Amino acid sequence: MKNLTPALFLILLIVSTAFGQKAKPSSKNAVKPSGVISGTVSDETGSPIEDAEVSIQPAGSQKSGESFRETTERSGKFNFENLKPRRYKIYVRYAGYVLPEEFETSMGNHKTYSINQQLNLIVRKGGAITGKVSDEIGQPLIKVRVRAVRVRDEFGERIPAQEFARYSPQNFTDDRGFYRIFGLTAGSYLIFVGGKDYFSEQNLKTKENSPVYYPSDSIDTAGEVRVSYGQETNAVDVNFRYIQGFRVSGTITGAKANASNNGSVEIFMVNAANGVETVQTQTVERDGKYAFQIEQIPDGEYEIRALQFSERGVFSKNPLQKIKIKGADVSGLTVNLKPLNSIKGVVLFEKDSKLNAVKDCAKTVETALTSIIIKFDSDAKEKSVLSSLENIQQNIFAAPEENGEFEINRLENGRYFLNVDFPEGNLYVKDFFQQISVKDKRDLSGGLNLKTGENLDNVKIIFSDGAAKINGKIIVSKEEKAENLAAKFVIHLIPADEINKDNILRYAQSFSKVDGTFSFVNVAPGNYFLSAESYSTDLETVQKSPMPKFWDVKERLKLFQNAKIGEYNLTLKPCQNSTVELKTKL
Repeated sequence: MKNLTPALFLILLIVSTAFGQKAKPSSKNAVKPSGVISGTVSDETGSPIEDAEVSIQPAGSQKSGESFRETTERSGKFNFENLKPRRYKIYVRYAGYVLPEEFETSMGNHKTYSINQQLNLIVRKGGAITGKVSDEIGQPLIKVRVRAVRVRDEFGERIPAQEFARYSPQNFTDDRGFYRIFGLTAGSYLIFVGGKDYFSEQNLKTKENSPVYYPSDSIDTAGEVRVSYGQETNAVDVNFRYIQGFRVSGTITGAKANASNNGSVEIFMVNAANGVETVQTQTVERDGKYAFQIEQIPDGEYEIRALQFSERGVFSKNPLQKIKIKGADVSGLTVNLKPLNSIKGVVLFEKDSKLNAVKDCAKTVETALTSIIIKFDSDAKEKSVLSSLENIQQNIFAAPEENGEFEINRLENGRYFLNVDFPEGNLYVKDFFQQISVKDKRDLSGGLNLKTGENLDNVKIIFSDGAAKINGKIIVSKEEKAENLAAKFVIHLIPADEINKDNILRYAQSFSKVDGTFSFVNVAPGNYFLSAESYSTDLETVQKSPMPKFWDVKERLKLFQNAKIGEYNLTLKPCQNSTVELKTKL
C-alpha cells in the first residue's frame, strides 16, 4: 500500500455516476445503508495486527465525507456497518507495513470491494532504503530531504506517471548525513535530493540546485534501487554535486478566474522518458497576464501541463506539449488552455419479465446499480506520460448515485467507448444512446466523439438482467503444446446475428491464462461466435494496446466475416453459465 497523506487521499477521490430506472423506482435502485464490510488484518505469519487503521472509501464518489475509518481490535478484526451498496476502495495503515498490490494496486487501478464481504487482509513488512548524502568533498549534508519515487513494480514492470513525487516516501538526513526511508512497497525506486521551486528545502545548498539522483546524476542517468518486502537496501549513498539547471518561462492563454480556482493555474513538468514529476508550481493573474517561470530544470525532454478548474469542476488544460532543454534556458513558451469535455445523463434499468420463468435466473445474485463502475476508454494512439496521473485527477470513471443521474467530466477531445465494470451479478448493457428529443435518439454504442468544450447531455445507459457467463479453455494440438503456450491467445466474442455486427456492446475480448482458461461475464443473451488469435509478444504489451480490434470499423467487419466461417458458435440463454473448449492453433 502506498503511504497516504491527506492530500493524496483527496486526489484519489473519483467522480461518481448514477443509475436509475426507466419507468419507476426499482428495488435495484432503492439504496438502503445496510451493507457490511468486515474482516481481519494480519501479517504473513497469520498473527493479528492490533491498532491498524483501516479506511474505506466509495469508489467513484464525488461527495466529501463519505470515507470511513476503523482501528483493528486485538484480534485484528474490523467492521464497517450500515454501508450503501457501492464498491469501496480499502486502505490499511500500520507503521512499517504495507498492503500488497494483490489487495491494493497502483493509483488509478485500485482494487474495489462490494458490500457483505469478509476480508482477510495480509500486510507485509515494507522494505527500507538507507544511505548517506555527502557533498563534493565528502562532507555530510544535514537536514536534507531525501525522496524515493517508485518507478517499477515488484515484477519489474514500468509504472506510468501515477504518483506525485512530492507525495512519495521521504525522510531527512540526520546530523551525520544518514537517512532511512522505510515501509516501502516492493519495486524499484529512484532516490533524489534537492530541487528549487518544487521542494520545500531547509538546506540552502540543495534548495538552490537541480535535483541530484542516486548515485550522483541527473534523472536521465539515475540508478534504480531494488526494494523487497522485509529487506533493507543499504549503502544507497548520494554524492551531491552541482548540476546545472535552466529556466523555463512563458505565458498561459485561455485561463479564466472563477470561484473554483481563485484565479490560479497549476503547472506540471514531467520527464518524458520515465514519467517522474520534475516540478509542480502555480501561477496567478498579474497585470492581466498569466506568466510562469520555473528554475533549475536540467537538460532533458519534458512534458509540460497546465490545469485550471472551472465552475462545473471541469478542467481546462493544454494539449500534449513537449519541450527539450539542452544547455540553455527555454523562454517564450505559450501554453494554451482549452476547456475539457463532459458527459452527463442517466442510467436506467429495464426488467425482463420473461426471466421469472427461467430457472437459472433464480440462482443469480441481484446487482445494485450503485455498485457498478462506468468508464470511458479513449482510442487515442499518442498518450502523454501524464495520462495515468491525469486519469486520477480527471475522474474519468464513475459509480452511480442514488437518483440515477451521472456526470463524467474532464475528458479530452477524442473518441470514447463505454466500458462497464460489473461486480458479481446478472446485469448487462442493453443500450447506450443520447436522447435528442422525445422521439429521437442518437446511438452511441459505436463510440462517441467529443470536441473542445463539449458537454454531452441527455445520455442514457440502459441495463437489463439475465446476463450469461462463459468459462472456456484453449485447446492446442499435441504438436504445438508447450509450457505457457495457451497463455498467448486473445479470445474474441463476436455477435453471430447480422443485425448486431456493428453493435460494439455485443463484442468483447479476453486473454487466456497460463492454464489456457478464459472467461466472459455479463454477456447479453443471444447468438455468438468465438475466435482465438495468437500473439508472439508479451501479455503486458498486448493488454496495453490502444484499442481492441472491434473498435475499428474495418477490423470489426473482418472479425465478423472470419468468425462466420470459423468452427465455433454458441447460443447463450438468459443467466446461462456456459462451459466451452475452443480448439485452435498458432
